[in-house]
Amino acid sequence: MKLVILALVALLFTACENSGSQSNEKKSESVPASTEVSKKVDEVAIKSKGLALDASDNAKKVVLKTEKVASDLSAKAVVVSKNMTTEVVSKAKAIVSSTNSPSGEKLFKSCAGCHGSHGEKHALGKSEIIKGWSADKIQTALNAYKTGARNKHGMGMIMKGQASKLSSSDIKELSKYISKL
Repeated sequence: MKLVILALVALLFTACENSGSQSNEKKSESVPASTEVSKKVDEVAIKSKGLALDASDNAKKVVLKTEKVASDLSAKAVVVSKNMTTEVVSKAKAIVSSTNSPSGEKLFKSCAGCHGSHGEKHALGKSEIIKGWSADKIQTALNAYKTGARNKHGMGMIMKGQASKLSSSDIKELSKYISKL
């Protein structure tokens, strides 16, 4: 019986040895195949890495162009905003000045009672005729009456009362209007 067991063990070792050598043959046959697959995988990885780098470079270029366009638009928006602000402010000033200060013609209505509708009368029979005066002369006289510094022909107090109601812009408008009578 010992012989039978030894024979079986010997056969078992022989079979293992043969299957091991067959496995080595299969390994040596599969090594070239796995090497080629490995090379292909490496090539694909290298190409993928190159494509990723190209995509990254393109993305950076797009970002830079986008930033430049945004910067240009921002600069243009600032210029447009300043221009619009300037235009709106000047229009607003024109509206305010036209609504806040009456025209010279409207202001002269309170003067016409004494000076005549065309500035052709001696006010209360005492003052000079103002028709034909320059705007500067009228403005100087009205400012002097307003401060009480002028009392020509005894009309200082009456004219001070009238001129004190006028703003600087009113005096300018009134002076322009009277000079054109």
